[in-house]
Amino acid sequence: MPSGPHHTTSIGNHLRSVKQDSFVGRQHELTQFEDTLLQRCPEWKILNVYGPGGIGKSSLLDAYRRCAEKHNTCYIYIDAKDLQGSALSLIGKVTTTVSQFTPSIDSDLDSTMDALYQVAQKQPVALVIDSYEEIGELNRWLREAFLPRLPGGSAIVIAGRYALNELWQDHDSWCKLIEPLPLKDFTPAQSSEYLQSQGINNPRTIDQAWRYSQGHPLALNLIALIIKREGDNAIDEIPDRPDVINKLVQRWLREIDNEELRTLVETAAVVRNFDQDLISHIEGQPISSATFEQLIACSFVRHHLNGWALHDLVRDALVRSQRTRAGSTLRQRQAKALHYFAKRATTPGDGKLRSRMLHEFFYLLGDELVNAVLYSEQQESGLYLETATQKDLPDLHDYMQDWRNNRGVIAGIKLELYDREQKTPIAQWVESEPREPEFLKMDDILQQMPGTIRTLRDPQNQLRGMTIVYPINKQTINYLQQQPVCGSFIDQMPVTEREALGNDTAHTQDWFIRLIDIREGGDIDARRVLSRDLVNLFIRPARFITTTPLAFYQEMVARFGFIKIETKESHYDFGADRPSPYFELDLRGPRLTAYLQSMIRNYAGEDANQGLDDQLVGAIANEVQQSSQQQESLIEHQQKLLDSLSKREREVAVAAAEGLPNCSIAARLFVSEVTVKKHMSNIFQKLGVRNRSGLIKRYWDGNK
Repeated sequence: MPSGPHHTTSIGNHLRSVKQDSFVGRQHELTQFEDTLLQRCPEWKILNVYGPGGIGKSSLLDAYRRCAEKHNTCYIYIDAKDLQGSALSLIGKVTTTVSQFTPSIDSDLDSTMDALYQVAQKQPVALVIDSYEEIGELNRWLREAFLPRLPGGSAIVIAGRYALNELWQDHDSWCKLIEPLPLKDFTPAQSSEYLQSQGINNPRTIDQAWRYSQGHPLALNLIALIIKREGDNAIDEIPDRPDVINKLVQRWLREIDNEELRTLVETAAVVRNFDQDLISHIEGQPISSATFEQLIACSFVRHHLNGWALHDLVRDALVRSQRTRAGSTLRQRQAKALHYFAKRATTPGDGKLRSRMLHEFFYLLGDELVNAVLYSEQQESGLYLETATQKDLPDLHDYMQDWRNNRGVIAGIKLELYDREQKTPIAQWVESEPREPEFLKMDDILQQMPGTIRTLRDPQNQLRGMTIVYPINKQTINYLQQQPVCGSFIDQMPVTEREALGNDTAHTQDWFIRLIDIREGGDIDARRVLSRDLVNLFIRPARFITTTPLAFYQEMVARFGFIKIETKESHYDFGADRPSPYFELDLRGPRLTAYLQSMIRNYAGEDANQGLDDQLVGAIANEVQQSSQQQESLIEHQQKLLDSLSKREREVAVAAAEGLPNCSIAARLFVSEVTVKKHMSNIFQKLGVRNRSGLIKRYWDGNK
């Protein structure tokens, strides 16, 4: 035997050490296994680990094995793919493992169970069945003949692509014994931890790797291998690397052996969310319910608020794969989807549905700046919008004071955006506009133009941003003519345009988008929510006017189809060296349909007129007009109701109508509760109501 140093560590030990060092992000699942193994759980459960291909099941099961070895466990691992539906094969695999812990036994179920019970008296027992979706006819036998006979303290893990509750949904008793452990993508922090375990420490590289992979473990692993082999600069090429894309696609499509279903998966990848109607439209033929059920049963398909959706990374990889090998087919599918969204956006019905269809339309168009501003990093931020009223005045004044204090002394900020669809980082310089607090008098706007300010707040009720959109009609034109920024536009309106204006808000077809503002310039979530809310306006057949000296916003409105009004001179309200042109997006009458049609043609390079009905616009206009009339009627009713009250009584009445108790009203108005009670008594008498409930009813009921 050759001489040399004596090694006590095997290659297998080295391999286990490497796997352990790179295992991150599944501490909860690992703790659940260890607690079950050591019988520390108050209630015994079958641990069901599941998730789509590449999500990290194998790494977790490796961690389970290492944990079992640490506790001297009889660890029985069975891959259902190897059983070929044979109970004898399963029993044989169990027997092979158990025989390592007890004298030789016969390969029959009774002898195997007897041996297992002997082992369980001395040490923990763990049974892990992987790839359970391949179990086939053994599913019933396992549930009825095998699993019930295992020692009571055994740790049982069933792993696969699908939730066990779905496979056993007709067996309530078993379902109560299942602990679901769905594997999800890594968070940014977990992704960073994993990449650092692979020796990747550059912050930009880590950030880009997470953005490209969205935390999917297999994608992260492939990215890490490339970076380690080729260096940090390779990160910018990865989204278009065939070796990454093809491997991901192959892994996810392993579970699909049906060519028709594979085609439907590629079709579903064209859009963010889908349902049976949309898939049928893109395919050009009805899709049966049975076929659609097969599609949504795929492990990488998730139920979504608006239907179903492929895992983001699956969708990205499939789109890029189609673009490489079947670009014309992909383009045709995208054009059909755009047509579907355009038709639904111009069909009378639910306004929220039309708005959602319009957002899907813009997203699919794929303009990188629009996508980066409106749709990047779709996270649940808890931000919400509401129409500003008198109760918001203190916060609005504080917002403007903060603007004066901070934005008057900085030139602007560098906005770091990211286009999720194209995997493209976008840096935009956004200038500061210091004069707006001088122009925008919040109390005056609330009094003269109620309903035009929309505030954006977070769950802590902090004011994060706002929009101001003015209706241009015969009631508002004189007020607007006196205001900076929009006054010059009104001055230049021809007499014929003035005469054609609607009489009131309900009949308004001209809207002036006066302000879209974020308190903190780098607040991407707030900017996204406000911008998306503004797009909702475009479902109405109207003309939208805006103006800005800021290059970033001029670029944004141009991407949405606004054009510079050449017949109107720029104004210089923001400074003698800062000309601000006026822009318009005219969607009046049949122009809404024509607007969407032209975008489809520009995108797809084909005639896309068929199927969009101009006559629908009239019905949409009626819906918008009816809603506006109701809102306007309520505002008029409330103003008329409060006319007989003093200014302070109006403030108290509005606060009370909004449901505030006396103590909160006193705090808001900086008066005592005694003073509030006196005002309330006078209000009740003047309005002819008996109590607070009567006041609330009269205030909000525009028909009384």
